[in-house]
Amino acid sequence: MTNHRTPLQALVFFVLGLVACIAMAENAAPLPNQTYITVNGKAIPKSRADMLASTMPPAQKPRDADAMRKALGDELVRRELAAQEATKLGLDNRPDVQAQIDMAVQGVLVTPISPSTCAHIQPVKS
Repeated sequence: MTNHRTPLQALVFFVLGLVACIAMAENAAPLPNQTYITVNGKAIPKSRADMLASTMPPAQKPRDADAMRKALGDELVRRELAAQEATKLGLDNRPDVQAQIDMAVQGVLVTPISPSTCAHIQPVKS
């Protein structure tokens, strides 16, 4: 027995499949590099909003999801505008600011490493 579909049936199945794919995509977890907000043409990734949200004390977190998004967005805009202004003023080129940036990067890199992990590492003498 052969199963023959009419072009209309094929179109209906195609549309149903497309609707299902769109519904699944809308419910999927957002990509880590997804833009959360744009400030002066610079995209601020959702991962930065997630990190900021994770550092907020529970007492300061708004209970409403919309209020939380607004609070995070406001703070990210304030920070980005300040950073853009600091860069315009050339503060990012100052040696003291560069030293602070380097220390911050180093702090982020060493935080996930336990002291026992580094116990065997010996400095290289030059």
